[in-house]
Amino acid sequence: APPVVTDITPVVDYTPAGGNNTFTVVITPTPGEILTYAWSVNAGTLQSSTGNTVVWQAPSIPGIDTIKVIVSNQELQATTFKKAVLVKATGVVEQQPLIWYPFDTDARNAMADKFHATVTGAAKTEDARGKADLAYRFTSGQQIISTANSPELNFTDAVSLSCWIKADQFGAERYVISHGSWQQRYKLSIIPEGKIRWTVKTDQGIVDLDSKEAIVLNRYYHVTALYTGYSVELYVDGKLSAFKPFKGKLLASTHPLTIGRQDEVEVQYSMMGSIDEVKLWDKEIPVTQIEKLKDQWFIPVGIDELETSLRVYPNPAKDILILEFPGSERAERVTLFTSDGRMISDYLVNTSESTIKFKMPPSAERIYILQVLMKDGKVVTRKIAGM
Repeated sequence: APPVVTDITPVVDYTPAGGNNTFTVVITPTPGEILTYAWSVNAGTLQSSTGNTVVWQAPSIPGIDTIKVIVSNQELQATTFKKAVLVKATGVVEQQPLIWYPFDTDARNAMADKFHATVTGAAKTEDARGKADLAYRFTSGQQIISTANSPELNFTDAVSLSCWIKADQFGAERYVISHGSWQQRYKLSIIPEGKIRWTVKTDQGIVDLDSKEAIVLNRYYHVTALYTGYSVELYVDGKLSAFKPFKGKLLASTHPLTIGRQDEVEVQYSMMGSIDEVKLWDKEIPVTQIEKLKDQWFIPVGIDELETSLRVYPNPAKDILILEFPGSERAERVTLFTSDGRMISDYLVNTSESTIKFKMPPSAERIYILQVLMKDGKVVTRKIAGM
């Protein structure tokens, strides 16, 4: 009988463009079997091969390639096994979302004064951190969060979206996010088996991509879905779960962007569970950013939310930002974030300082969030424009 080959496993889930990865063929052994291995790839270079393991240098261009091994035994019976391998660019800068719905207080877009959503029926619930009333829960098909359709939402080259989800029940397919569903554009859903499904339609056809593992009920998961122009990809809790090659231009939708339902009309496939921190990009986001998303939370900004006459200038700021504290009020820590919640710098303050000169980062960011932890426990936040 020929050798029984069950898989080719990589050391890391994806290979950096131009970088190396090690692959091992997985075989169900037969007593007395003596095996030989012949490896090949359709792109990149095999750096070395030591029997059942090979080192591959990926091409410099992101994409999906194929690695193949032919395993033969001493009786010259052979088995051929192929595996798709994902190549990702790792030096890409992190991308600002087009839409960010934190759902902390309402369904407004935290990134811009447009694409605000409307909540119908969904109730506030606890988020993935266990904090009360900072996410939305759906319990019937009559509940929906929707955003009016717009030409700006019908971009064609790529799409990335992320969110927290917690399923209360499976049963029918449960829609998490949809823009025209599979019939027109894309959808993220949970199928009856409990797997997450990412469906994309382009001018080249329709593709379904299911997560490798099923989720369990009543537990939050962070999900990121990508269509890159060369692939569809699913990440669960920041880790690659599944991918397939796929191409084409995204088609346009005539429906609103909907959360918790297929669209504004169909109610049969509604989400039963909770959704939070929905983000949407009109481009591919890098893997390095995907890995961080589950740890990024919206930082509320209110210029006068705390009564303090803290003076922060100049604003916009280029090199140095000056903070002046009135009277006996003093800060304990000063932290600077990007507008999407990434911490850039952190400064522990000498609590006797009434004036702090804070060094601005050499960055192209336009908007920052300055968070000041006061000695008495109050937190003051300010929007700071970069130059």
